[in-house]
This record gives sequence, C-alpha cells and structure tokens, in this order.
Amino acid sequence: MKEKFKIFFLVFITLLALVSCKKNENLTINASLVVSNLSDEDFSSIGTKNVAKSDFKKVIFIFDMNHNDKISERTISIPIFKKVVNSYDNVKRYWFGKDTTIDNISENYAYYESNFILFTRNLSKDEIANIFHSENISISYMENDENKEEIINLKKIIKFE
Repeated sequence: MKEKFKIFFLVFITLLALVSCKKNENLTINASLVVSNLSDEDFSSIGTKNVAKSDFKKVIFIFDMNHNDKISERTISIPIFKKVVNSYDNVKRYWFGKDTTIDNISENYAYYESNFILFTRNLSKDEIANIFHSENISISYMENDENKEEIINLKKIIKFE
C-alpha cells in the first residue's frame, strides 16, 4: 500500500508541474485540481447504501509556491472546498475529505492540499467544472517594492482523469 501511494504521489507531482506553473526568477507557483473516478478502496470507505461508485469522484487539489527573499509580504487565499461544493446546487456534494497546509513564510514556501470525495450523481463533467467557475486562488506579494497579485481560476485548471 505504501508503495502504491509513493508511485501515485510521484506521478501526481509530475502532473502538477505540467498542469499549471507560473514561474519567474523570484517565484514559482504550481496549482492543480484533478477529478478522478473512485477506486474500490475509496468507495468502500464511503459506507453508505443506495449509492453507486459512479455517484462519486475523488478530487485532489494541490497548490505549491516557492520564492526567494526578493518576495515579501505574501498572502495566499485558497477557497474552502467544503463550502464551495456544498453551495453549488443545495445538494450535499462534499462527502468527506482532508486538508493539509504548510505555509512557512520564513522558508519561502507554501503548500496547500485538499483531498475529498465529491458526490456527483446527475452531474456532467461540465457541471462539475462549473462548481469551481467563480473560485480563485489569490496570491499577493511585494516584489522589488511593487505590489503584485496572481489570480488562478480553479475552473481553468481542472483536469478529469
């Protein structure tokens, strides 16, 4: 199981680098939002009757930012996924999940991850993508005494596997 996770993690990080990358000499930003089918193991953890495996998707969001000391006063705003997906159509869409945050300004690094199970019964891929249409990652910072801001729209980075 650990070997499977390591392989999955390496593949996912590689995809992350390819999916969305903003880079300048002082700053590197990667962001991905991947929606995939559930594994049998994922489905068995749901523990609810009267649903099918096809009624759910696994969603993995990763945001990664590295910068040097020329970047200062940075702030990062990440959407709260449970709130986002549950406000889409008055259906409880966020089933369960886990968030990880490492935001260490002194080390010039930030990492945000959200893994969750999304209830997608009766939703097409376009409708799933539309859940995230108005949701953005916002990064503001100072670089060379100039205020700068990066905005990444989640619908623009979503990938379906």
